[in-house]
Amino acid sequence: MLVLKQGTFLQDLLMATDTQTCLQKFSEAIRQFGFESGFYCFVPNSVLHPDAENQPIIEMTDPARANFLHHYSAENLVANDFIFHAALSGHRDPLPWWHEAQSREVSAVERNVIEVPRYDYDIQNGLTIPVMQDQRGFACVTVFSDLSDSRFTLFLNEDLNSLTLLANALHAKLFSDNQFMTTLFNRIVSINPTEQQVFRHLISGKPMKQIEDHTGISYRYATKVLDKFRKKHGNISKDQLLYSLGHFFF
Repeated sequence: MLVLKQGTFLQDLLMATDTQTCLQKFSEAIRQFGFESGFYCFVPNSVLHPDAENQPIIEMTDPARANFLHHYSAENLVANDFIFHAALSGHRDPLPWWHEAQSREVSAVERNVIEVPRYDYDIQNGLTIPVMQDQRGFACVTVFSDLSDSRFTLFLNEDLNSLTLLANALHAKLFSDNQFMTTLFNRIVSINPTEQQVFRHLISGKPMKQIEDHTGISYRYATKVLDKFRKKHGNISKDQLLYSLGHFFF
């Protein structure tokens, strides 16, 4: 059994000062469990991108399995990914791919989603750990392993709780990084620096007429920026805009 000790893996991850270091420390830690790589997945709840509903935004912890993730995206495997949709629908426990396939009824196209990584990319086992589902959206951490089924089952029995702790720590670090979250959000909705300043002021609760004092942007221009953005996104209301963006700019 691999025990996470204070001052080692978990502490190194929590003390990381930037996103890349955080992802690197997570990668170093999961290798101790026999996992070679993984990714952080985020699906924001937002009225700003209804056409991209349930489309995951993925940040790799390292590039080791970029080829599979490119295939996953290009072939739209997410549409039949029963693991992803189980987590998205509210399943809170870790989801070992092949164990889940054996414990529930899955169609041939659903089973193909986990057969592709195993037989085409030599990813013997995968594990998806849900780490968030609330008004901000959904997030999970997925890790890949070449462990045999028997060794993977042994890991689940002995060290799953420790890995779950690490996955939640990774999420906490990434989600507390405003710049990282803005970068993720911008992959779906393009928000320029001026719009960001206007939104941050609006979300702060300060009167819009004071925006020039805080940002240097005139009230008249800020109003135009806000109206143009709302119109671009289906004439959404100010309340909808505040609800959608408030979780990502503070």
